[in-house]
Amino acid sequence: MDTTLATLESEIEHLSQAESDSVGLISAKLTKERYRLLDLAKIKPTFMGWKLSGVVVEGGKLDTLSFNFDKGITKIVP
Repeated sequence: MDTTLATLESEIEHLSQAESDSVGLISAKLTKERYRLLDLAKIKPTFMGWKLSGVVVEGGKLDTLSFNFDKGITKIVP
């Protein structure tokens, strides 16, 4: 995105006023979106795992349980 913004900014000098204004609007929207994405990355929660309830371990208590999940990580598979 930074490269696109730099290219747009360098091209503005060679355009007419109307075209320059249009490119300026696009550049402003891209810059706004860039900062929105940067802010989102700062507040995005980090995945820490799942809390399982009602799970019974056969053969005694284990410190660690391992599971295999399907590709979409939507269910436990054998």
